[in-house]
Amino acid sequence: MVNFKEDERLTTLNHSCAHVMAQAVKHLYPHAKFWVGPVVKEGFYYDIDLGNDVVNDEVIAAIEKEMKKICKEGKKIYRREVSKAEAMEMFKDDMYKLDLISNLEDGNITVYDQGDFTDLCRGPHVDNTKLCKNFKLRRILEGRCQQPRNAAYLRCLLPYRRGTGSTSERAGRGQRA
Repeated sequence: MVNFKEDERLTTLNHSCAHVMAQAVKHLYPHAKFWVGPVVKEGFYYDIDLGNDVVNDEVIAAIEKEMKKICKEGKKIYRREVSKAEAMEMFKDDMYKLDLISNLEDGNITVYDQGDFTDLCRGPHVDNTKLCKNFKLRRILEGRCQQPRNAAYLRCLLPYRRGTGSTSERAGRGQRA
């Protein structure tokens, strides 16, 4: 199995895919709140609080469909530096982002914009969303975020490249949580 964290280009691509997923979720669930979306050795995930909404296979299919639409648009991904005060104002309705921002020093805060979506992030990212078009959301894990405490989250894992094995081979990769 490929370790996505060991290849810098795949790490950047996977992290950008996490942002595309977050943007798609935000389109479908405007009330969604986001914590972190790192790359892991199996691909990527994003801790997302959807409140009382239930996540099932149909929801994942809808998220994937929205992601494909976002990727097809090919929006450029821009990096911006903002002050701590600007970041706090920008994410004032997201308690998870506010928690992250509160632990950052002023002057070292970056956000990334892609179309109608902005996220707190160190980066780096690919140039545009079209480069994220080859992915497959493979798993949903529901449980608790480490920080902030007692938050429900959704984790969706694993982009793939087309032609990297049969569907059953891809489904068998990675470990169950």
